[in-house]
Amino acid sequence: NATPNNLSLDDIHVGMQNFRTTGQTPAPFEFGTKLGSGGRITAKGAVDLAQSQANTELMIDQIDLPGLQGFAQPSFAGNIASGKLNLHAKLLAHFGGGPFNLHVEPANLTIENLKVDDPKRETPIQWKTFGVAIGQVDLASHQALITEVHADGINLFVRRGRRGELSLASLIRSASPPPPEERRAARAAK
Repeated sequence: NATPNNLSLDDIHVGMQNFRTTGQTPAPFEFGTKLGSGGRITAKGAVDLAQSQANTELMIDQIDLPGLQGFAQPSFAGNIASGKLNLHAKLLAHFGGGPFNLHVEPANLTIENLKVDDPKRETPIQWKTFGVAIGQVDLASHQALITEVHADGINLFVRRGRRGELSLASLIRSASPPPPEERRAARAAK
């Protein structure tokens, strides 16, 4: 981004035991941190170098979405007024002896109490709960199995403009036009 974004991580905990480059015993690890804007990220699992794989249970609990808004600013013109993100997933990563693969089975993702305001200070998107249950995702095979999608209290306010555009499109920033000097140079090059 043109403007740096700050993300504060507090109470960071990283641990690994019995890590060896040889042998058949996986090395257990754990990671945990709190985000300064609200929420917690934890990961627990084991790295098995002999099998070139890592098992991880990832938990993202009550991450405050307004605190992460700065990371979406290059392309998102809206304002995330409220919302909490939760994710629980079991991951298996294969990282040696062939192409990298990430296998997720199962995973649950929810976004609670989301409220998005547009540049005109209207609220085009709001919901109480939106969740997705994922049966599995396999990166190498490019396949995903979604087992359930559920929503509660969704309110969408959409209008069609005079030129046929939808009001939700105002939430997406388009690429800015090049400065006049670059346009002149491009025309001269043609």
